[in-house]
Amino acid sequence: MPLVFKDLLRGGRIPPPRDAVNLRVSILSRCLSERYWLPDGAILIGEICEIVDWFGNPIEALKELIGFEAKLILKRFFDYDCLYISKDSWLHLRKYGILSDLYVVKLKIKRALVEGNLIEIYPMINKEADIL
Repeated sequence: MPLVFKDLLRGGRIPPPRDAVNLRVSILSRCLSERYWLPDGAILIGEICEIVDWFGNPIEALKELIGFEAKLILKRFFDYDCLYISKDSWLHLRKYGILSDLYVVKLKIKRALVEGNLIEIYPMINKEADIL
């Protein structure tokens, strides 16, 4: 059972971590990195559950991405965890023309990889993240 949340897929001025592209989602740190003591650079595995436009309408051309497990790289920014899409995952996602500030993505964060250790995220429940 994972951590589930939605956020707008964003680009921006904050430089991404090494091995990531400048596309990210954000979540309050108290929901993720603070609970699991995750450092900057931790790799998170998240399953894409939904991709919708600003109005909540599903994007037909992106429905094949539902179920895709993306690698995300953590970079903390004040009270937020910015989860950047890894370059490995981007190789697959870019085929679909994913752009920032157009899509809201629902993710299930299942696992984190820190210094070779695999950490299950909220393994006993489906944890809905706090509203940002």
